[in-house]
Amino acid sequence: MHEIRCLIVEDEKLGQDILIRKIQHFFPRCRITGVAESVKSAIDMLHAEKPEIVFMDVQIKGGTAFDILSEFPEKAFNVIFLTAYSHYAIEALNKSASYYLLKPVDDDEFCKGVQRVIEGISRTNEAEFVSINTTGEQRNIRHDEILYLKAEGPYTLIVTQKENILVSRNIGSFEDSFPEYRYLRCHNSYLLNMSHVNMIDRQEWEVIMSNDSRLPISKRRHAEGAKKIGNFKGRLRE
Repeated sequence: MHEIRCLIVEDEKLGQDILIRKIQHFFPRCRITGVAESVKSAIDMLHAEKPEIVFMDVQIKGGTAFDILSEFPEKAFNVIFLTAYSHYAIEALNKSASYYLLKPVDDDEFCKGVQRVIEGISRTNEAEFVSINTTGEQRNIRHDEILYLKAEGPYTLIVTQKENILVSRNIGSFEDSFPEYRYLRCHNSYLLNMSHVNMIDRQEWEVIMSNDSRLPISKRRHAEGAKKIGNFKGRLRE
């Protein structure tokens, strides 16, 4: 299980201490990366720390939680609102709150809310990673790190941004399990990650990847592959 980064947005010392104790006691896998006491510091920390869960009081120095969230229209974090005022609930839910807790926070309700958010994060992370076995070791590799896969007989070479990994598993099994919207079987021997495609060389029948690798694209897959890459990236340099 990976460590979950958490940020506390609370301007009262007592509220901070209560939250820290609850998080550390009930959810030790959660690491508190910081405590923000104002709208400005919260915005700065959200950019710098990139937390997965934010425990956010609605009323904060310099404004409200909604002022903070207005700076993140496509937020990549989960928000658990905490407030003593129930009338904020509707606005909080409209701001895509992951959970809403009323102060004083009951332990059972706290655990229920945080556990629900963590389960949602886990489901998302499972979709972002591929699990492989290498020499008896289980490893998780992020899809966004994978450039392409190359068939090596019954084996598959996984080429990532950092390393090459040889796995005792055929390339077809990866194609079947990988998200179809993200990968393209450009050739019998290659499965590429479209997010790392730089361009298609139509004269040489090759796909040029972000690391300058040139992968063959079969003629029968060329038209369909070009269209799929173009749709995925929203652009296609000729």
